[in-house]
Amino acid sequence: PSRAFEKQCVDPGNVIQEDQWGRFYMDHYHVILEQIIDGNERDTRSALRLIRQTILDWPKKLKWGEPDMRTGLVGNPSTAEEGNVVEAVNLVLTEFERHYYNRALKRTGQNIMVLTPGTGRFYVDRELTQLTDVRMDDNGIIVDIVSVARPPLYRCVLF
Repeated sequence: PSRAFEKQCVDPGNVIQEDQWGRFYMDHYHVILEQIIDGNERDTRSALRLIRQTILDWPKKLKWGEPDMRTGLVGNPSTAEEGNVVEAVNLVLTEFERHYYNRALKRTGQNIMVLTPGTGRFYVDRELTQLTDVRMDDNGIIVDIVSVARPPLYRCVLF
Protein backbone atom coordinates (compact mmCIF):
# COMPACT_ATOMS: atom_id res chain seq x y z
CA PRO A 1 0.00 0.00 0.00
CA SER A 2 1.07 3.57 -0.50
CA ARG A 3 -0.36 7.05 -0.21
CA ALA A 4 0.43 9.89 -2.61
CA PHE A 5 -0.05 13.48 -1.49
CA GLU A 6 -1.46 15.93 -4.03
CA LYS A 7 -0.75 19.67 -4.23
CA GLN A 8 -4.30 20.74 -5.07
CA CYS A 9 -7.73 19.17 -5.23
CA VAL A 10 -9.47 19.01 -8.59
CA ASP A 11 -10.85 15.50 -8.64
CA PRO A 12 -13.33 14.41 -11.32
CA GLY A 13 -13.12 10.75 -10.22
CA ASN A 14 -13.84 11.50 -6.53
CA VAL A 15 -10.88 9.41 -5.32
CA ILE A 16 -8.87 12.14 -3.60
CA GLN A 17 -9.45 12.51 0.14
CA GLU A 18 -8.35 15.04 2.76
CA ASP A 19 -6.46 14.04 5.91
CA GLN A 20 -6.74 15.64 9.35
CA TRP A 21 -3.94 18.12 8.51
CA GLY A 22 -5.71 19.42 5.40
CA ARG A 23 -3.53 17.61 2.87
CA PHE A 24 -5.10 15.90 -0.12
CA TYR A 25 -4.14 12.31 -0.88
CA MET A 26 -4.99 9.27 -2.96
CA ASP A 27 -4.41 5.70 -1.75
CA HIS A 28 -2.91 3.00 -3.96
CA TYR A 29 -2.87 -0.77 -3.37
CA HIS A 30 -1.24 -3.68 -5.16
CA VAL A 31 -1.32 -7.37 -4.28
CA ILE A 32 1.99 -8.94 -5.22
CA LEU A 33 1.49 -12.54 -4.07
CA GLU A 34 -1.54 -14.46 -2.88
CA GLN A 35 -2.35 -18.03 -1.90
CA ILE A 36 1.26 -18.91 -1.22
CA ILE A 37 1.87 -22.42 0.07
CA ASP A 38 5.18 -23.39 1.64
CA GLY A 39 7.27 -24.08 -1.40
CA ASN A 40 10.77 -25.03 -2.29
CA GLU A 41 13.78 -22.72 -2.58
CA ARG A 42 13.16 -22.08 -6.30
CA ASP A 43 9.63 -20.81 -5.60
CA THR A 44 10.93 -18.59 -2.81
CA ARG A 45 13.60 -17.06 -5.04
CA SER A 46 11.11 -16.33 -7.82
CA ALA A 47 8.72 -14.78 -5.29
CA LEU A 48 11.50 -12.55 -3.95
CA ARG A 49 12.40 -11.46 -7.49
CA LEU A 50 8.77 -10.61 -8.17
CA ILE A 51 8.49 -8.58 -4.93
CA ARG A 52 11.71 -6.70 -5.70
CA GLN A 53 10.71 -5.90 -9.28
CA THR A 54 7.23 -4.75 -8.23
CA ILE A 55 8.68 -2.42 -5.60
CA LEU A 56 11.16 -0.96 -8.09
CA ASP A 57 8.43 -0.42 -10.72
CA TRP A 58 5.92 1.12 -8.25
CA PRO A 59 7.01 4.81 -8.64
CA LYS A 60 6.93 4.51 -12.44
CA LYS A 61 3.51 2.85 -12.38
CA LEU A 62 2.05 5.64 -10.23
CA LYS A 63 3.98 8.37 -12.11
CA TRP A 64 5.09 10.16 -8.97
CA GLY A 65 6.37 13.65 -9.70
CA GLU A 66 4.67 13.79 -13.12
CA PRO A 67 1.41 15.67 -13.80
CA ASP A 68 -1.65 13.52 -14.39
CA MET A 69 -3.06 13.88 -17.93
CA ARG A 70 -6.71 14.11 -16.77
CA THR A 71 -6.42 16.27 -13.67
CA GLY A 72 -3.02 17.94 -13.91
CA LEU A 73 -2.24 16.86 -10.33
CA VAL A 74 1.30 15.99 -9.31
CA GLY A 75 1.56 13.24 -6.69
CA ASN A 76 4.36 12.70 -4.20
CA PRO A 77 4.78 9.58 -2.04
CA SER A 78 4.04 9.70 1.67
CA THR A 79 6.40 8.43 4.32
CA ALA A 80 5.82 4.91 5.59
CA GLU A 81 4.49 6.35 8.87
CA GLU A 82 1.78 8.26 6.98
CA GLY A 83 0.90 5.29 4.77
CA ASN A 84 -2.34 3.36 4.56
CA VAL A 85 -1.39 0.12 6.30
CA VAL A 86 -4.55 -0.26 8.39
CA GLU A 87 -6.75 0.58 5.39
CA ALA A 88 -4.97 -2.09 3.33
CA VAL A 89 -5.41 -4.67 6.09
CA ASN A 90 -9.12 -3.84 6.22
CA LEU A 91 -9.46 -4.46 2.48
CA VAL A 92 -7.98 -7.93 2.95
CA LEU A 93 -10.15 -8.58 6.02
CA THR A 94 -13.24 -7.82 3.94
CA GLU A 95 -12.17 -10.50 1.48
CA PHE A 96 -11.33 -12.99 4.25
CA GLU A 97 -14.73 -12.51 5.93
CA ARG A 98 -16.23 -14.41 3.01
CA HIS A 99 -13.96 -17.41 3.61
CA TYR A 100 -16.86 -19.86 3.67
CA TYR A 101 -17.73 -19.19 0.00
CA ASN A 102 -15.99 -21.53 -2.45
CA ARG A 103 -14.14 -23.25 0.36
CA ALA A 104 -10.68 -24.53 -0.63
CA LEU A 105 -8.55 -26.67 1.63
CA LYS A 106 -5.46 -24.76 0.51
CA ARG A 107 -6.64 -21.80 2.62
CA THR A 108 -7.20 -23.31 6.06
CA GLY A 109 -5.11 -20.71 7.88
CA GLN A 110 -5.45 -17.05 6.97
CA ASN A 111 -2.54 -14.70 7.38
CA ILE A 112 -1.80 -11.21 6.07
CA MET A 113 1.75 -10.08 5.46
CA VAL A 114 2.50 -6.38 4.92
CA LEU A 115 5.91 -5.27 3.70
CA THR A 116 6.87 -1.74 4.77
CA PRO A 117 9.99 0.40 4.28
CA GLY A 118 9.30 2.05 7.65
CA THR A 119 10.28 1.10 11.17
CA GLY A 120 6.86 -0.15 12.29
CA ARG A 121 5.47 3.16 13.55
CA PHE A 122 2.32 4.37 11.80
CA TYR A 123 -0.05 7.34 12.11
CA VAL A 124 -3.52 5.79 12.01
CA ASP A 125 -7.11 6.61 12.88
CA ARG A 126 -7.88 5.23 16.36
CA GLU A 127 -11.45 4.17 15.47
CA LEU A 128 -10.28 2.33 12.35
CA THR A 129 -7.56 0.61 14.36
CA GLN A 130 -10.08 -0.58 16.96
CA LEU A 131 -12.43 -1.82 14.22
CA THR A 132 -9.55 -3.67 12.55
CA ASP A 133 -8.55 -5.27 15.85
CA VAL A 134 -12.10 -6.52 16.47
CA ARG A 135 -12.41 -7.88 12.91
CA MET A 136 -9.08 -9.72 13.22
CA ASP A 137 -10.05 -11.23 16.60
CA ASP A 138 -13.50 -12.29 15.36
CA ASN A 139 -12.09 -14.09 12.32
CA GLY A 140 -8.87 -15.44 13.84
CA ILE A 141 -6.68 -13.64 11.31
CA ILE A 142 -3.17 -12.43 12.09
CA VAL A 143 -1.10 -9.75 10.41
CA ASP A 144 2.66 -9.94 10.02
CA ILE A 145 4.28 -6.57 9.37
CA VAL A 146 7.73 -6.99 7.85
CA SER A 147 9.92 -3.92 8.11
CA VAL A 148 12.94 -3.58 5.85
CA ALA A 149 14.30 -0.54 7.70
CA ARG A 150 16.94 -0.56 10.41
CA PRO A 151 15.62 -2.02 13.65
CA PRO A 152 14.12 0.61 15.98
CA LEU A 153 14.81 0.90 19.69
CA TYR A 154 11.45 -0.73 20.50
CA ARG A 155 10.21 -4.23 19.70
CA CYS A 156 6.53 -4.04 18.77
CA VAL A 157 4.52 -2.32 16.07
CA LEU A 158 3.12 0.98 17.33
CA PHE A 159 -0.21 2.37 16.11
